[in-house]
Amino acid sequence: MMNKSLTKVLWATSIFAGISYTVLFFVLSIPRLFYPYELEWMEGSIAEHSIRILDGKQLYVRPSIEFVNWLYQPLYYYVSAFAMEIVGKGFFAGRIVSYCMTLLSASLIFFIVRKISGERFLVPLLAVSLLFASYSVTGYSFDIGRIDALLVFLILASSACLIFSRSYLSVIGSALFIALAFFTKQQAVLYIFPGALWLFITDKKRFSLFVVGTAIFIGAGIFFLVSQNGQWYQYYVFEVPRGLAAHGEFGWIATFKVFPGYIFSFWTAGTFVIISYFLLHYTRGLKKKFSTPEGLFAMLFLASVLQIALHSGDRASYRNVMLPFVCFMVILFPIALKRIRQNVSESTSQAFLFALPIQFVALFYNPFTAPLVIITNKDITAGKQFYSEVHDLPGDVYLPMHGLLPQLAGKRQFANELAMGGVWAVDDSISRAF
Repeated sequence: MMNKSLTKVLWATSIFAGISYTVLFFVLSIPRLFYPYELEWMEGSIAEHSIRILDGKQLYVRPSIEFVNWLYQPLYYYVSAFAMEIVGKGFFAGRIVSYCMTLLSASLIFFIVRKISGERFLVPLLAVSLLFASYSVTGYSFDIGRIDALLVFLILASSACLIFSRSYLSVIGSALFIALAFFTKQQAVLYIFPGALWLFITDKKRFSLFVVGTAIFIGAGIFFLVSQNGQWYQYYVFEVPRGLAAHGEFGWIATFKVFPGYIFSFWTAGTFVIISYFLLHYTRGLKKKFSTPEGLFAMLFLASVLQIALHSGDRASYRNVMLPFVCFMVILFPIALKRIRQNVSESTSQAFLFALPIQFVALFYNPFTAPLVIITNKDITAGKQFYSEVHDLPGDVYLPMHGLLPQLAGKRQFANELAMGGVWAVDDSISRAF
């Protein structure tokens, strides 16, 4: 009787925590969408890329004091430019894109977990609530005007196509989504391999179609972007990252921060359960085990760990890189927990169940301690005052890390300092001329 009562308490505590985190996310995020100034320092310069598209200008151009491209792929810029056509220029367009992608990702996670676990509501609900509980540990990236939320949705959509249908059309859809993810951020190439390997294990014909389809979509996209931007697309997207790594801007030792800094800090409980599940159930017949949907997401999970590791070597890395890892964690964690509890003794099952409330506790955050998480009238008043001061200053005004703010205050546009630093670090003829 005591064991059953404790089990009910653990479930009730976890459900309450999940619902609380979810409600808190919506309470905090909706006012942030409408905040008329930057929520974080990259929003302005990313919005400038979308405005260039909206104004009919070439997107990737020779670096100049007025504008330097980020070393990102362009899909998010195009989607945000489309949103600006509807809601107007400014920060709201980029944020609403990210917000919608977050909600779509949460929906996909719900149905993916429902499909794999066989549970209609409770386990999928816990997965989604764990996602929203990750709002802080991902750097509040669910609703800001950056590329990460779109990237995550496209990777999830690609994987969902593979597990919900075995048709050739679904494989083509998966290839299209992962190619679009690649054109959102180059590191999405890491997520091509898990899908390809999983299909190779399960169905060689579908594997061939996936690989060929992905190659065609990526090849066609690169051809289009080069035709539109000349050498500058390749320069920013491929040459600048390669130059940064070649000139010591990437630290291989720092890649090991993925373990103490991410996997065994915020997500120790979830990582423990997932590792336990695979040790208990995947020691024999690896090929057969990894042909299951859990096997696909396990490989995607490992790819996300590698992505964080590679980002950790970048001196400008931030918590937003955790988003893919978080999505695969919240999919695998509740599924692994259910599978373990089905195959162990009652006392062991209850011991593992403690991991769920512990994980929610580990994700606790105080929204009052971070700037612009809770939007107040004081923030809006301060923003208006700052714009007014910038507008009234004589001559040009250069704000090194904020691209769009001077422009919105009626001043000349200048390039973002960190984007310029990426070009300088390459140390080639283009960067020296710049």
